[in-house]
Amino acid sequence: MLKNGYFKEFLDNRAGNGFVKARDLTRHSDLVEPNQVVNMIMGGTDFVGTPFVTKRTKFIITRDKRSRNYVPKEAIVFIDEDAEGVTFPHNDALVISVMVIDCQIKRILIDLGSSENITRWKVVDELSILDGVIPSSRIRGVTLNGFNMAYVTVKAEIILPINAGGMLKHTKFYVIGGDMSYNVIFKRPWIHDIKTVPSTLYLLLKFPTLDGVKQIWGEQSAAKEMFAIESCEKKEPNQENEGAPSAEKGDKIGQNSNYSRSDQ
Repeated sequence: MLKNGYFKEFLDNRAGNGFVKARDLTRHSDLVEPNQVVNMIMGGTDFVGTPFVTKRTKFIITRDKRSRNYVPKEAIVFIDEDAEGVTFPHNDALVISVMVIDCQIKRILIDLGSSENITRWKVVDELSILDGVIPSSRIRGVTLNGFNMAYVTVKAEIILPINAGGMLKHTKFYVIGGDMSYNVIFKRPWIHDIKTVPSTLYLLLKFPTLDGVKQIWGEQSAAKEMFAIESCEKKEPNQENEGAPSAEKGDKIGQNSNYSRSDQ
């Protein structure tokens, strides 16, 4: 308002001009031109070179007046009590266990950075559900790319009944033949399917159900153990894991097994 000429009677000309000039100098100093811009292109379209017409739709959202501390019913929030049992400070991954058919599978990584659920061929074999496997010949040789563009070829595809906290969802997985540190990696499809909200700080998953908000606690000890395994493998890349115990149906898969890292 001072810049627009208001309240000049309270300032002499020298003070008013100095205030405006100082603020303008500060504003211009914040606008630093970059030397270059790095863009990341994710995904794309199958219609290369085809012009598109974008249709804009105007939405009007009306919200009720709410106080600052208002929390809607069944809202998913994280509070200090959720940190009970978690050792701080930490940088551990979110690792959980779920039921598949009648078997508890441990060492499942929650990964928000990828777009496909992954499991190992050994897990499918130990669940004795090979009849439900769709071979790679029928899925057109799908490959999975890592962040460094390294890829691994998918061996098969399968849909598994995942029971997480009492919620049963049939979830599609890509099956890889090689080893990886985790038995299963839940990625965005499963996370979005059950509308779960993960917290890597509290090592906790929360998701809505008809019976209210359910929770799945992460296993910090398993996450630390997996990190130790990966660190050892980095130091000894030529050492193979031999004699790892297999799990029969009804056992906890991955409870006492050590696996090498995936190529992904």
